This record gives sequence, structure tokens and C-alpha cells, in this order.
Amino acid sequence: MESSKKKELITTLAVLLAIVVIVGIVVVTTRKSEDTSNSVSTTQTGSSISPTSDTQAQSTVEPAESTASSLDTSTVSMYKDGTYTATGTYSTPEGQEDITVTLTLEKDVVTDTSATASMDSRESKEYTEKFLENFKAAVVSKSIDDLKLSRVSGSSLTSQGFNSAVEKIKSQAKS
Repeated sequence: MESSKKKELITTLAVLLAIVVIVGIVVVTTRKSEDTSNSVSTTQTGSSISPTSDTQAQSTVEPAESTASSLDTSTVSMYKDGTYTATGTYSTPEGQEDITVTLTLEKDVVTDTSATASMDSRESKEYTEKFLENFKAAVVSKSIDDLKLSRVSGSSLTSQGFNSAVEKIKSQAKS
């Protein structure tokens, strides 16, 4: 009789140990998932474990669901990939000028850009041409949300028109 109680106790301890190991795996997996913002692997790991009851199965999956709702949204693109064009207007002492900006976006980052501008006066033409020759280095490989040019090659007014065009492009590209 004493031998059967020992076997029962050992079986109970083995089951408890198995449950502790399963819960440990779920906790570690959930933490790894939170670190990498990848809720898919947590869900797959959580659902592949076979707890001893339906209640445990539900509680095993719940951490994955709460992890999914707390994902870092900074990795989610706010803008659709593509090429967008808009015209920004800016004022100079000689009058109003326009700059047409084209941006190519990939995962919210500018991968290419070009611009053309209308210039009525000699002074505007000089500043605008300097801007057009040099602005690309300040734009490519930057997040569109970080684009705000203040002065490029001495041209601050053309930068204002560029920034105006970028705001329009952001509206066009919103996901």
C-alpha cells in the first residue's frame, strides 16, 4: 500500500513538474516575443503546447493576444510605399514661387527624390538652383516624418516650399 502511494505521489509530482516546465516555456517565449515585437511566434508556441485542461489552454494563449495588442507601433509603416509628387508654394521678395517635389517612399523612408521649380527673378533663380543641386543629400535615407529643411545652400525660402510639398505628400501617402 505504501508503494502505491509513493507511485501516486511521484506521478503527481511529475505532472506538476510538467506544468511548471510548460508555463516556463510560455513565459520565456512571451518575453522573447515582446523583445522582438513578433507575436506570431508566441501564438504558435502557445497553441502548440498541450496543457492538461481547456482552462489552461485558454490561459496559455491569452499572453500572446495581449502581447499582440501591446506591439510597438513605431515599426508599422504610416505611409504607403510608392512615388508621390506635390507642389509647394513659398514667398520671396519678388513674389510667389513654386517647387514641385517627388519623393519615393519605402517603409516611411525616402529612397529617392527630385524637384523642379519655377523661378521668375534672377535672385530666386540663383538660390533655387543651389537648393535643387544640393537638397537630395539632406532628404534621401531619411524618414519622411523627419523631413523639415530649414536652409540648403543658403536657400531658406525654397526650403519652405519644399516643406510645404512634403506635407502634401504625407497626406497623399497616409496608410
